[in-house]
Amino acid sequence: MPATGSNGLGITTYDITAVVDPGLTGVATTGTGLSGIGVIFNDQFGNISGGDLNVVYTIIPYAGTCAGPAFTVTVTITTQVTTSPIWHD
Repeated sequence: MPATGSNGLGITTYDITAVVDPGLTGVATTGTGLSGIGVIFNDQFGNISGGDLNVVYTIIPYAGTCAGPAFTVTVTITTQVTTSPIWHD
């Protein structure tokens, strides 16, 4: 996420919402007044659906109390390979 706005002002906080596709395990970071440019970096998701699924974050940056334009970040979570045990007679 950007640390400065297009006008050069330093971004101090973010409001973040997220839409998580059904079938994903894990929790998206959301909230108001969140700080740090890597605030969603550590989010972890699992996917055993057999296809790709998405997490779509909507982020509003703030410089002090002035809100910037909202933007979205889409993270595609690829499916995990699952295996079954091999049984021998």
